[in-house]
Amino acid sequence: MRWSNRMQALVVGAAAVVTFAAAAPLIGGASLSRELGPMSPVGNCSSVGGHSTVGGHSTVGGGSTVGGQSCTGPGPLVTLSSSTVTGHGRLTVTGLDFIVGEKVFLYLANGTKTPPSLGTVTATAGSFLKHVTISGIPAGTHTILAFGSRGSSASVNFELLPSFVVRALSVRPGATVNATVAGFHGGETLQFGLFRTTKRSGCPAVLPPKSVLLATAPSPVVTVVTGKTAGTAAVALTMPAVVAPSVYTVEVVGAYGIRDCTGLSVK
Repeated sequence: MRWSNRMQALVVGAAAVVTFAAAAPLIGGASLSRELGPMSPVGNCSSVGGHSTVGGHSTVGGGSTVGGQSCTGPGPLVTLSSSTVTGHGRLTVTGLDFIVGEKVFLYLANGTKTPPSLGTVTATAGSFLKHVTISGIPAGTHTILAFGSRGSSASVNFELLPSFVVRALSVRPGATVNATVAGFHGGETLQFGLFRTTKRSGCPAVLPPKSVLLATAPSPVVTVVTGKTAGTAAVALTMPAVVAPSVYTVEVVGAYGIRDCTGLSVK
């Protein structure tokens, strides 16, 4: 999808209000109005001072009519199964108060002119449920957009957290362990560190002074640049041969400051 310069999105908290001007966004060269059908104001209703107008029908008191369907209240709403998700994680998107039977197109707003599609779903009885996988974007706050074929629209924000998974719970000194990372920027260089702790824990605010830089293979580790795997990497971490048996925290830090930690025992 290529966004028109005249389409504006106003994000307030966990919801966005999307306003379409005269020029519709394009999908593969086709106008959004041709692809999705006639567009209406935000949601099923728009309201100024209690007076709403949709498709030429106006009422007082917040009610309006779209294609013969009554509409009251704030309009369509999308919610998520969780407000946070890790890289390559899954979310369940639930839509409420959409127009009965309309086809809903889901997109992941990623700051580009061609936001990736998260699939389509039909708003049976005005509601829908869709499982989506979040990948190819860096950690931070992101938005899922929902556009109905009959003009409904809504959005919701979520927080993407980085993912760092070491493929072992324990390792011997001098051994190598495989790990994967996700939720980083595509093409950035990653650095890994090891420091002793009393228990497996999350990242501390400041690294202890005796942290050890881990050897990696290949070195340096650079995250994938394009596609659904952008910002991911597979890495082999080599433990120092002289490290003492204990519980350790392993940290990964990206060139843009994104960091994550996981626990590991050295025996």
